[in-house]
Amino acid sequence: MIELLNKFYCNECESGWNYGLDVKGIKEMSLEKNLFNQNIKCESCGNEFLYFQGLINKLVEDDHFGTWEFIYDTQYFGSTNIVVGKEHKITLPKQVLITKVMLTCQDGFCSVAPNFHSQIESDSFGIVSSETDDEGEMVKKFGENLSVNWMVYGKSGNKPIETWVHLLTQVKEQIVHGQYNIAVLCSEMMFESFLDSTLNKLLISKGLSDGASYVILERLGNIQSKAHELLKELNGVGLQGEGKGTNPINTQWTKLVKLRNKIAHGDNVDLDKEKAKWALRTSLDAIFFIYNSCPLYK
Repeated sequence: MIELLNKFYCNECESGWNYGLDVKGIKEMSLEKNLFNQNIKCESCGNEFLYFQGLINKLVEDDHFGTWEFIYDTQYFGSTNIVVGKEHKITLPKQVLITKVMLTCQDGFCSVAPNFHSQIESDSFGIVSSETDDEGEMVKKFGENLSVNWMVYGKSGNKPIETWVHLLTQVKEQIVHGQYNIAVLCSEMMFESFLDSTLNKLLISKGLSDGASYVILERLGNIQSKAHELLKELNGVGLQGEGKGTNPINTQWTKLVKLRNKIAHGDNVDLDKEKAKWALRTSLDAIFFIYNSCPLYK
């Protein structure tokens, strides 16, 4: 969870900031105060919201660079001089699954050579260039040097994070690629993974062994029974909330479960990007409701 804490986002004016802290700094800060429930005032429009609400906004919104940085755990960047008309090789510090390469230059044309797609992982990629039809003294010709800035996004495959966070990256990636049905399925799986992890920790805190906890969670297969009855018994409050009235987060989550079941059972469900983002937000709302109510996370 801690690696998600460094950015938040105002849904009123679509402005975003971060604390400018590394993971160590965030851990120290979160020990001093309840960071998730800290009140934030937007520097641009004055809108006030709780930090965890701004964090959810940041995880759901459409900022491309923020999404790429979240999905792809490895980024390299640099600048180089190439010769127009010759292929130029960029060597990376280590092998990664290269998923996106961005090039920028002002005085000519260059493109990524596609050879890194020929293998699963690579420690290099090529840049090719040529003359353009543009006229002008600044346009580089064959044999001249051209300055290029480059940035690589990739996956290392060895990032030690919780399963539900892995699923969160999958949801974000599926939304980017327009796989909205899979995004909805993974959103609900993400919540179930976090819920099971929380219930397992609660059962062990009550004195049960890890094996006994596993048996209980496996036998209690109904996800709503876990989120309502079992979570309430162990945590004091379930996803349905407490007291009079209905928890609106639970209402939306129940709709998500029904939608997930339709998709999983092969029903023809017409989904768009907004519906997929709703599913992601609903799961995150449910996760942070449990996170804020559970004493294990305080």
